[in-house]
Amino acid sequence: MIPWFVLVFSRGPGRAILVIALAATAAAAHAGRPLDTEDATILDEGWCQLDSWVFGSRSTNRYWLVPACNPFGNLELQVGYAREQPDDARGHNDYLLQAKTLLKPLEANGWGIGLAGAAARYGGSADRTWGYTALLIVSRSLADDRVRLHGNAGALYTQRTRRTSGLWGIAGEFDATERVTVLGEVVGVSGEGRLAQVGGRIWLVPERVSLDGTVGRSDISGPAHTVFSLGIYLAAPVR
Repeated sequence: MIPWFVLVFSRGPGRAILVIALAATAAAAHAGRPLDTEDATILDEGWCQLDSWVFGSRSTNRYWLVPACNPFGNLELQVGYAREQPDDARGHNDYLLQAKTLLKPLEANGWGIGLAGAAARYGGSADRTWGYTALLIVSRSLADDRVRLHGNAGALYTQRTRRTSGLWGIAGEFDATERVTVLGEVVGVSGEGRLAQVGGRIWLVPERVSLDGTVGRSDISGPAHTVFSLGIYLAAPVR
């Protein structure tokens, strides 16, 4: 996710928690960075991963570090740390906890269904708050798993404003070669706006090490502007 990493963070809670909700990515063979949209896969049991990326926009840079593990078989646990450094304000730290499970694992040429829930502590000193999200995840594999489509629908509750908003995301991935994947997505939060982006992922070591990047346009909580991200993914069995 996410890594979601990917959207412009403002001082408003809508933009920040959308990234936390959709960009706290989980990953197995295909999933995760640089998509903000979750997919119906999780790490294999006994595996851990580390996603790290920088997200940039006209007004801020944000640095993410997100480890995750699957200790039990059908439960992926994720923690996240982000450092935001706006151009015109003092920087601050954000924190994330997420759990993800599968109701139906995604198989080649089949469907997958999953659930994810997250809690995040985010914002600057003037508006620091907790946010809570829940997501339904649906994925579809096509063309012997060379093409994968993902859809998310869920809700966000922001403690400070006591407001519940809708979350949504749609994404597609295409394996151009065994090591190169191209992708695109649109994600949004009701009443705040949306992000549209395209990008790619290249495996340096299959299933173990990859580099990724995106470029897109966002109008979440403000005028439309260009955003980008660059990241690295590492994964390995720990037992």
